[in-house]
Amino acid sequence: MKNSSTTPRQFLAFEIQERKLRNTRLSLRHLAITAGVNASSLTRVLNGSRQITPALAIRIARALNFGTEEIQHLLDLISIERSKDQKQRQKIVDQINRKKIPTSKKISIENFRIIADWEHFAILSLTKTKKFKANPIWIADRLGISVSKVNAAVERLQALNLLVSKGKSYTAVEDANIETPQNISESYVRENHRQHLQKAIDALKIFTPNQREFCNLSVVMNYSHLPEAKKRLRIFFDEFNRDFDQAGMDEVFQLNVQLYPLTKSKVETM
Repeated sequence: MKNSSTTPRQFLAFEIQERKLRNTRLSLRHLAITAGVNASSLTRVLNGSRQITPALAIRIARALNFGTEEIQHLLDLISIERSKDQKQRQKIVDQINRKKIPTSKKISIENFRIIADWEHFAILSLTKTKKFKANPIWIADRLGISVSKVNAAVERLQALNLLVSKGKSYTAVEDANIETPQNISESYVRENHRQHLQKAIDALKIFTPNQREFCNLSVVMNYSHLPEAKKRLRIFFDEFNRDFDQAGMDEVFQLNVQLYPLTKSKVETM
């Protein structure tokens, strides 16, 4: 169901209710504990007796496992509610109206472990191309992998309801983007990143500059800026995906952006 709420309170109430339908054990008390806020404060926000601040909204949103676009939409609604400038409010409303309110199918870390290898998400994207064939040999040829690897990947995707039957064919889930866990340091997550880095290295040898785009940028900043930098990258990815990922196109492209320290630091871990 699409969340078309017009106030921050309505938006949060809708999302909490949606999650309660999927998880009957979810309670406001548990949500408050996860968000690190007082349960009474959360209740006052939801009943409209307390105005929500951006900082509190982000804590609640993260506890609800919101994606970056959902967080941004919530912050936009707060800006509209708090702003006294009619022109500024209308500007934000216009920006929201130009966007789709995002719906994301979030994968648990346990399920991501099963489909961490790159070919799973490549197959999901490949089903959206206009000449897609639900033929393991055809898929294997398009992705440059073995037929047995295709069959195994398709079986896993179907088991997780990420790939659904459609007559004699199959397709990726239609009504939601698939969002993977963030800020997780597990061996299979690192392996997923390594695989994509290797694919990027291979692309340097295979494709001409007209067929690819590689960008490098060295930035002078503090570690304290990293959370905001990561947030902006995720917003960029969401917006890029919304604007360019469309069914009925010809090819599947992979976008990778790497941000990491080039200099040694006294800060050992983040």
